[in-house]
Amino acid sequence: MPEALRPGELLEYSGTVSNAGDITLVEVTIVNSQPGTGLPAFGPITLAPGESVKYYSSYIVSPDFCGTDTVTAFIALALALGLPGNPGTGFGTITGQGNGQGGREHGQKADQLP
Repeated sequence: MPEALRPGELLEYSGTVSNAGDITLVEVTIVNSQPGTGLPAFGPITLAPGESVKYYSSYIVSPDFCGTDTVTAFIALALALGLPGNPGTGFGTITGQGNGQGGREHGQKADQLP
């Protein structure tokens, strides 16, 4: 298993983009959707029917990228204590913003109970 990256380190990734259809695809672009990047990782290119192309890209891991560690630890603690599913107990975000990222990480939504 690969070792976890820390903020400021380089994350490298690759993949293959393929055209399984029967028409030529134009302006094919792979975009890095991680927060703060939004930059094209590859393309734009044209792909003929049946054509496949490998791509390689990288970016510097931002501090926001690793924010799930705290949420994962909080969930593990709640599960170890047996909180979820028992009357009068439960778990929620520690930021006070139930519809924030921490809540979304474990399925909590603003219009629903966790």
